[in-house]
Amino acid sequence: MKLQRGLLNNIKIPFVTLENEFLISFFWNCIILGSFLLPLGVNPSTPFFILAMLAGVISLFTKKRNFNLSDLTFLSFPVLFVIMCISLNYSFNLDVGLKLLERFLPLFFLPIIFIFIKEDKLVVKKIFHVLLAGIIISFLINVFYAFSSSLFYLNEVLVFDPSISGGHSFVESFSHGGSYFIGGEFSKLIHPSYIALYILITVIYFNRNKVTKAMIVVYSILFLYLFLLASRASFAVLLMLAVLNVFSSQNKVARVKRVFIMVLIGAVFYGINPRVRILFDRISDFTKKENYNYTTSEQSRMLTYLSCKRLIAKAPVFGYGVGDANEELLIDYIESDYLTNAKYEYNAHNQYLQTMLQVGVFGLVFLTIPFIVIIMRKKNVY
Repeated sequence: MKLQRGLLNNIKIPFVTLENEFLISFFWNCIILGSFLLPLGVNPSTPFFILAMLAGVISLFTKKRNFNLSDLTFLSFPVLFVIMCISLNYSFNLDVGLKLLERFLPLFFLPIIFIFIKEDKLVVKKIFHVLLAGIIISFLINVFYAFSSSLFYLNEVLVFDPSISGGHSFVESFSHGGSYFIGGEFSKLIHPSYIALYILITVIYFNRNKVTKAMIVVYSILFLYLFLLASRASFAVLLMLAVLNVFSSQNKVARVKRVFIMVLIGAVFYGINPRVRILFDRISDFTKKENYNYTTSEQSRMLTYLSCKRLIAKAPVFGYGVGDANEELLIDYIESDYLTNAKYEYNAHNQYLQTMLQVGVFGLVFLTIPFIVIIMRKKNVY
């Protein structure tokens, strides 16, 4: 009986209970559950975020709620959604446009909900703790998958070979980027770039807290996970955070320590990680190409940006419409002989460029306004 009571009490810890506010409690608890499941995959977490949106919208009609005028800045996102809807008028591919708008529905509903439903420190703390728990669980799952793929019996002898091609030691496979312990192979549940960004968001939040022995262990796991995921985008963000961290301190001794840590992190993430070295090699090889029958992921991204540049110059104000933007990119890929890009029908792979293609500079303004306002307020350097 005591065991059951203890388990029940521990299960209740992450959740929120607000008196006379069932819908708001349900809203936050769905956000909390979704945040926990987010590192474990998009499909498990999505239903909880949908339920949270429904509860949030219903709660706005059931009780009068106050709002802060400064928060109205975030109505820019719903306005952007409306502009995307209007762009269907000059889109030929209505089916494509409607499917994309379905995916963008949170851009309309969530900002409105958060204008009226205010978070507090306790709720934010619970969200980040469950997100951290989900990240660590996903790390352990990926470790299990990596070992299960690397261990096998050969002539009744247990062999450990982490290389995808086979016949390489752990260090050799790691250096060549063909290991079950690095990159996309080490992220079976979700794209490595996404989980890497969840890790960085968590690090930013917990960085404000006092460093304890437990947190040192947690940070070690998070940075090891980040290193093994080898997401180049997250490495760039990590470098920016390290620079911000140095200049956020007024103490000279603390600054020197932080510079040392930044150099150490840079050496580990940028000097040792084979995926980063491969990145620079591939980019340097880009100018030597005579044709684009085959391109690496980095080179394909550069070609995508070149296509975006040409297309945006032709329709800078209103873009091509939410339904036609990707088709215009595909046409440019074919005309430019970017065969790999055309084969996989890549989108812009950049939200600012994608928005420019869809709804032009007019839409881009509403995408960026909230971020500009946040920077101007300077409440928190991060």
